[in-house]
Amino acid sequence: MGSARGNIGICAAVVLTLCGVFVSKVRAQEQSNEYVNRQAPMVHMAGLLRLVETIPIPTEGYMDHLTYDLKNQHLFLSAENNKKIVVVDMKAGKVIHETKVGGNPRKPFFDPASNKLWWISGTTPLWL
Repeated sequence: MGSARGNIGICAAVVLTLCGVFVSKVRAQEQSNEYVNRQAPMVHMAGLLRLVETIPIPTEGYMDHLTYDLKNQHLFLSAENNKKIVVVDMKAGKVIHETKVGGNPRKPFFDPASNKLWWISGTTPLWL
């Protein structure tokens, strides 16, 4: 009988200790009252952006890698599925050039000093 009570006492002590640890962790994750969120809520940001123009891109698939030439206002898109680089003139609002490249062009980078466009095709960096 004595050993059973001793085991129950040890189990109760372990359970209470674990409960105390979990409660203290939960309290540690709560935000303190001193912090003030200085970011504007998205409700207030809704009116800042508006759609100005839609430019059709003659390619299919995803184009999630891009770079920008600030001086000439050209947007360079890497169309991975079509294996090409697409150049969009943002002033004119149209596609001005498409270049077929080998492999899947990714991570384009425009260097304004050399006026070259770099991208990675597989593991090899290329330029245009």
